[in-house]
Amino acid sequence: MWLVKRYRFEAERQTRRQIEAAQQQTQEYREHIHIKDQENAFFKGKLRASESEVDEMARLLQERNAELKRVHTFLTTADLYSGADIIQMVEALNTYIFQLAAFVARLIEDETMSASCEERVRNLKTSQHPLKTISETIGIELCTHLANKLTQLAIQGYLTNWCTHRMRIFPAELQNSLAIQGYLTNWCTHRMRIFPAELQNSVLDNIYKRIKSFDVQAVSGRWRAITCAQVQDPDSKRDVEATAKTTRSMLYLCGWSSSGAQSHESMTSAHLKKAIHEGITTADTEIFIHNPRDLFDGDGLDDSYGNSISNSVECDDGKRSHVLCTVGMGPRKPVTNKGERLDPRMNMRLKPKFVLGSVFDDPVGSDDSAYQTTRGVEIADVGWA
Repeated sequence: MWLVKRYRFEAERQTRRQIEAAQQQTQEYREHIHIKDQENAFFKGKLRASESEVDEMARLLQERNAELKRVHTFLTTADLYSGADIIQMVEALNTYIFQLAAFVARLIEDETMSASCEERVRNLKTSQHPLKTISETIGIELCTHLANKLTQLAIQGYLTNWCTHRMRIFPAELQNSLAIQGYLTNWCTHRMRIFPAELQNSVLDNIYKRIKSFDVQAVSGRWRAITCAQVQDPDSKRDVEATAKTTRSMLYLCGWSSSGAQSHESMTSAHLKKAIHEGITTADTEIFIHNPRDLFDGDGLDDSYGNSISNSVECDDGKRSHVLCTVGMGPRKPVTNKGERLDPRMNMRLKPKFVLGSVFDDPVGSDDSAYQTTRGVEIADVGWA
């Protein structure tokens, strides 16, 4: 009996010890869980802070990537377009202009499209300002030839004899075509300037000239490409509408009674401008033409009608060796040899096409006084004088 009691006592004491040990272990676990909860809260705070830092870093990285995209041109030395590409674009644009000019010239020579004398006078009176722009663009000489055609028709009875025997009569289609080519060539060249003519952009033009005078081409060309990509062109629609208005005035001068021709030269010139100003960074490429009355230079010009006019360029009197108008643009780029000062010479990639003033001259001679008299009537009639 005594042994049974002692066995129970030992069993109870061992059970109490196990319970106490279990309670102590449970308390330790609770304390450990509490510590882990504190650590978890701490790490959650650190995680939130890290996430904020990551978001901020991502934002800064996005901004930096945007900046790198803007200066990507500085990180590459390859041009998007080669010299052959530019020449091909220029020739394509010249072809567009030639085809448009030939089409319109044939169109306005249609008798059904000819304006009456009253309509012509009315059209010219409402187009005085555009006509002054035209005379400045293609030259007073070519404008006089355009007016001369209609003046001859108006006083045909008076001048029939003189025209037949004293004057070389060229198809009016040639005069009209040259005028349209000259104007569109000048307009496309003007439209492809590096920076538009607005006041704020003229400052950029001055900055670019300063950079070119102090830095190498690799720097100035990349600066030009980046700046041109950021500068917005003027409203193309408004620009084309103004050009169409001026072109209509020139057609009125040619005797046209209505208008309605469209072409691709605006889109093509815009693509060419983007190519030479943004797609090329290792060299400058500019599109140039010659102004009316410029002296003839056989090395820098390509006479479009030189083969059809015999000995017109070789005259010694100096009156025929001048440019009537430019009918095709030409690209050129400045070249500076290593070790030289930054004063480059121009390397012509494609000669601009032009027409000499002698294209309308009488090959056997003409009565200058009669021509001057007729010319005076024309200028007064149009309103340039």
